[in-house]
Amino acid sequence: MVTICIAFKLPPRYDQAARTISRHVARQSPSQFVLGERFAREDGEIPVAHSTVLQVEIDPADIPAMWDAVQQKVASHSSLRIDNAVYRHNPYGAVEAHWDASPEWTALQQDVVDAARPFCRMADKDPSGVSNEEILSFWQQNPDNRDRIEKFTQDHFAETGPWYSPHATFTWLDTEFEAHPDGLHDSDGVVTKEGFPDLEPLQAEYPAEAFNGAELGELCCFRRGGLGTCLDERADPITLPSRQEARAVRAATAGITSPAAAAGEPRPESDSAHRSTIDPERGRSGR
Repeated sequence: MVTICIAFKLPPRYDQAARTISRHVARQSPSQFVLGERFAREDGEIPVAHSTVLQVEIDPADIPAMWDAVQQKVASHSSLRIDNAVYRHNPYGAVEAHWDASPEWTALQQDVVDAARPFCRMADKDPSGVSNEEILSFWQQNPDNRDRIEKFTQDHFAETGPWYSPHATFTWLDTEFEAHPDGLHDSDGVVTKEGFPDLEPLQAEYPAEAFNGAELGELCCFRRGGLGTCLDERADPITLPSRQEARAVRAATAGITSPAAAAGEPRPESDSAHRSTIDPERGRSGR
């Protein structure tokens, strides 16, 4: 069995921005990996900037059939846009950009889950190394987690629901603290955020809003490495049509010349309107 991650690659200029942020944060706080650089823990393979849709275990021999099923299921979808990006820590000190889980995102994720489910099983551990048994035991202490537990067990570790937001992970804190379902514990068993990178200077230098407007359209099947890293690809990427292309198809189907009119939307902004303000070498201001 191999653990795979079905995930979107970030478009090239946003991928470059993610690598820049990863290097920047790693200079401020020790990180166990840096995007785009060799990861010693994974025999020098290079982690790829991505946004996860689903993480599961699968027999490598079943990947082609599973991927064909995913491709057929997502054929009606178009690329997904990043909106309202903000920086957050995960419970283990990883620095991430999170954005809105749009209805389009949720629908695509559910279709991927439905297509992959017959071929896969839930991964044994989450990216931090905490076992599913520990996670479920922790969640079961709170009755409010009932829906989350049901989704967790049903959807093979696809985080879906009001607690979830799509995201990209840039670094993972290198610390001696022990990982537990609720975060890092110090020697007294208390949740700690000691050493977590400061997000305010990061936001000032590399504003998270720079990711807004990016379109995620290249869906990939990666081997999942340690700490949720995406490494080598195990299948050819699935390329979804852009939102503009999808509008054009709807317009043609409706016999309307203007795709924007067919979609009931204003004229799309030019590509340059969404260009990242992050200079890959010198930060926000290009100093």
